[in-house]
Amino acid sequence: ALQSSATILNRMSELKSMSLDVIKSDADVANYNVEFEALQEQLHSLTSEMFNGVSLFNTSSHADSGAFGDASKVTNVTIFTSDQGGSGAVVSLQKAHVLSALTFKSATDMTIVSVGTTGAKSLANDSDTTKVAISELSIGFFTTAIENIATMRATNAAGMARLQLAEDHARLTKANLEAANSRIMDVDVAEESTRFAKYNILTQASAAMLSQANQSSSTALLLL
Repeated sequence: ALQSSATILNRMSELKSMSLDVIKSDADVANYNVEFEALQEQLHSLTSEMFNGVSLFNTSSHADSGAFGDASKVTNVTIFTSDQGGSGAVVSLQKAHVLSALTFKSATDMTIVSVGTTGAKSLANDSDTTKVAISELSIGFFTTAIENIATMRATNAAGMARLQLAEDHARLTKANLEAANSRIMDVDVAEESTRFAKYNILTQASAAMLSQANQSSSTALLLL
């Protein structure tokens, strides 16, 4: 979804550049603006993406700290990577604050602010009353938004790389445990086989002794 956001922002930037072309007519700019507004809706819809019922992105916008978000808010997904649960190794993935990354104080002030701030401009809007026209924004607005999304993608990639390493470690641990269990089972089978052979010999010896005793008794009776 972050890659899709970057693609949309690049297209928005292209539309802005084309709208500044002096040879373009007002009708051309109006057509660019139609697509521009549709892309705003698509950007906003990406913020509600979910996977298995879990939101992929933070649904609110803050500008206090962290990766375009408020550190006091619960915006992380914690994944346990050992059988010790919360007391063991974990990987914490921060939900991307896409709305914050796309919302600025004004069309020329690139300070990140919360959605709904008076005078704020955002590239992610889902209603006609909040959408901005392509002529209202500067090129720098799009450049900063693209940089913010790039930062989020880098943060997300780092978390995913760490999670992949944790998965690889878990797979290696599983393989080692299975190998150790196999060796234990091999020892158990060998021990039981030896024990079976021992008692089988004792049983056969006992049977032979009993048979010999019976034969001795029969011989004595015949002599009598």
